[in-house]
Amino acid sequence: MRPVPIAVALAELRPLAERALTIDDGGTATVEHVEYRGRAVVFKRYQDSASAAELTRLIRWGRNLPAADRAALRGIAAWPQAMVYDGSRLVGLLVPLAPTGFITGGKPRSLDMLAGDERVKRTAFGHLIAAVTWFHDRGVVVNDLAAPNVLVAAAGDGIHLVDCDSMVGEHWAPVLPRNAAPEDVRDVVGDVDDPTAATDFARLAHAIICGLFDAEVVDIDDHDPELVRMVGRETAAFLCAARRMTLGDEADAIWRLLGDAWRGGRPGDVLGSEPPLYDECRMPGLDGWMRDGGLSRTAHRQPLGPARLLVLTVTAVALLLIGLLAGMSLR
Repeated sequence: MRPVPIAVALAELRPLAERALTIDDGGTATVEHVEYRGRAVVFKRYQDSASAAELTRLIRWGRNLPAADRAALRGIAAWPQAMVYDGSRLVGLLVPLAPTGFITGGKPRSLDMLAGDERVKRTAFGHLIAAVTWFHDRGVVVNDLAAPNVLVAAAGDGIHLVDCDSMVGEHWAPVLPRNAAPEDVRDVVGDVDDPTAATDFARLAHAIICGLFDAEVVDIDDHDPELVRMVGRETAAFLCAARRMTLGDEADAIWRLLGDAWRGGRPGDVLGSEPPLYDECRMPGLDGWMRDGGLSRTAHRQPLGPARLLVLTVTAVALLLIGLLAGMSLR
């Protein structure tokens, strides 16, 4: 099948005879299920003006990725396929339909619909963490990390991001003139209008906490008993600190470990496990995460192994002999 051109005419879109999918409108656009040259796609019609130049860069970035990355991108995101023009005016874009595994009852299954089983939720959160860090590794900030923009599989074993034209990063500037963060997020996450990896992680922590409680949570204590019951004392403290954006450089590596553990179905307090998860994996950058449930400037020292102890002993003896010989030669 031929690839979709990067720009298509509005007149080429046809309404589907039978609407197979119900899609809610967003804050900056309306959405329609349409047909383009025999393909069922989603037409996102902008209410605000959008930057054609930046949207072109965003679309080309996805098209120019290595083959393996393009396949991964198709799996985790509804990446924009083409811009839609009415004459010379940019009016919206085409995005692919979500895979059927993320649809329930004719509607996309979003993260805020995943009520009930905490194990399923943690699995979904693990996949979401993996997707966010995948984009970060490629210089992209997800930005609009809100539950309605995260579609999930019924068992939590996969996620699919939508509204990807809100993503920003080193490859393109913002497509839309305003950052449509909801008010509840603005009340919790600082610097939401200056999206970075840190604001992504703050919004991710907020989405996880709200998802665990099945409610909007504005204020919560690190030691909230219900949160501690669901994820453990140290993991709860980490999520709250991430939401407050008070973590250091170690946060990225800890997020990755947490995501891997939750995707793998690991129960309990992942960051407070015995032995600690970060000791098992021995990943760099985790030394600041201390056993008291917070980030510390003091490094967490690993005990010296026999081989390293032998090397240090031999080195010390050699230096002592060199010093003695140097002293004798001076006499």
